[in-house]
Amino acid sequence: MQPSQSVRCARRARPRAPTTGGTPGGRPAASWGRMSIGSTWGLRGFTGAGFFARRAPTFGYTADARRPPIGDFSVRSRTCLRPRRRVRSRHQRGGAVDQTERILRLIASLLDAREPVSREEIRSWFPEDYGAVSDAAFERKFSRDKQILVELGLPLRYVDRSDGAGYVIDRRDVFLPEIDFDVDELAALVIAGRGMVRRPEFPYRDDLEAALEKLSMVTADDRRRAAREAAKRVLLNHPAHAPVADLSSRLELAADAVERGRRLRVVYCALYTGEVAERTIDPYALRCWRGRWAVIGYCHLRGEVRQFSLHRMRALSLADPDAEPPEFSVPPEFSLEKWQMQPAWRFRVHPAIRTRVEVRADRAWLAEQALGTPVGPARDGWAAVDLDVTNTDGLVEWALRQGPNVRVVSPASVRDRVVAALRAAAGRGGAAA
Repeated sequence: MQPSQSVRCARRARPRAPTTGGTPGGRPAASWGRMSIGSTWGLRGFTGAGFFARRAPTFGYTADARRPPIGDFSVRSRTCLRPRRRVRSRHQRGGAVDQTERILRLIASLLDAREPVSREEIRSWFPEDYGAVSDAAFERKFSRDKQILVELGLPLRYVDRSDGAGYVIDRRDVFLPEIDFDVDELAALVIAGRGMVRRPEFPYRDDLEAALEKLSMVTADDRRRAAREAAKRVLLNHPAHAPVADLSSRLELAADAVERGRRLRVVYCALYTGEVAERTIDPYALRCWRGRWAVIGYCHLRGEVRQFSLHRMRALSLADPDAEPPEFSVPPEFSLEKWQMQPAWRFRVHPAIRTRVEVRADRAWLAEQALGTPVGPARDGWAAVDLDVTNTDGLVEWALRQGPNVRVVSPASVRDRVVAALRAAAGRGGAAA
């Protein structure tokens, strides 16, 4: 079979240990990542990757056609093992074949057929498998093979058309549509991608770099050049923070725990109380906000979903390295969007306290963006907003950063804390209260 390959898009796949051995034909065995079967064949709705992954040595001839991975990506491509036009003659081989090879040859032949293929013709393709058994045994074996095709997302349909009656596989169920980015779309991907590639601690940095390169490979030269020129006019920068020891390794561990459902053990220093305690977390998601990375997940100590900044972690490890993942499931009601822009004063630290804040009228729109709450009409140059605060320390910190543009009106306990912090800063030579 002569493979024909056209690259479609990049799909991330975690690497696996290589499969040793080889095919009967002497070719080296393929080494498949977790998504590489669906990627290499370009099958949509491919649910049977495990069926082929368990039989990796059979796929030596597809391994030869596969592009070498960059990073730990595999290329989603249209690799169709096409037999020559004389389909029937290609399968007149001596000796029985195993089920995996028979399924592959059946798929390739049906995809290549120009007209519906009768049951009798299919039976003749495999004389030592279908032909050497009774009619009843053939029906049972052929039914099992058809069921496998259904599980792979390749339903074998029987049609009765003017050009004949028989079985077909609809090519639209097999091959993905071509991806076609215009210049603006490609430039947006390059800008966003480069913004994260510049962050050395980003756990998917190598993967993202490889994906951008593969998108570049399948894009026309003129569009690629135009997109790169457009991307040069935009720079995504992130605020600089004090370096965090082992941030890259922590992020890699946290990202793997989120992906595989591994429970984490954290020694954590609370932001406002300074309390250091060991926490057990079911990590649901990762968040990067203003250059700070955090794990969002269920805290077994507090009994609710919390956010844990990586730079406040004294230690991070798997809670039980020997446990079989997944160790938990993410509840359906959890929404990462809820946490995407959540300010510190909304963190669940205590019961809600109704707090009134006033903002200078000319800065009201900035306050609305930061607080996520509409600001009331301005009076005497100030606009008021009422908040249900569940973390007064977070609100005090935010108010202090705003300087003379914000003042806390009530309750008195929160206002007095802001005033005391300003006086302390003035005593240390900071801004005047």
